[in-house]
Amino acid sequence: MRLVIEWLQVGKEKEETAEIEEFTDEELWNANLPEPSWLVEGLLPETGLTLIAGKPKIGKSWLALSIATGIAHGGEVAGIQAKKQANTIYLTLEDTPRRLKKRLKMVEERPSGKCTIVRKFGKMTPENLRRLEEKIKEKNAKVGFNPL
Repeated sequence: MRLVIEWLQVGKEKEETAEIEEFTDEELWNANLPEPSWLVEGLLPETGLTLIAGKPKIGKSWLALSIATGIAHGGEVAGIQAKKQANTIYLTLEDTPRRLKKRLKMVEERPSGKCTIVRKFGKMTPENLRRLEEKIKEKNAKVGFNPL
């Protein structure tokens, strides 16, 4: 989460200069680049930031909920077996509890207790982002979702 805050430069004015990373084609050709460790093969790496973006009403929230519950169960996500079972946090700031329950029953056969659903959070202020980071640590969550 700290890296996301730094990347967004929350609470700071954006700097005009950017870090430059460069290498030659030969260096890249000869580089030893290990394959990423996946939570869901080819879909969700174990580390880093993954964004689900697209037009409204095409299923981003459904996909995020499916991924969150699939990993929490250690089951399938979009027909792909999750590599690991892990605690997840699903931020869904626009849905009502009734709608969430209905959707949850459509994507899960039974609850795992490993997917924490956060419905109210407040604005993405530096303080709230720190609170979210604390919640991630408290729940030992390996992945969090906020479909917008």
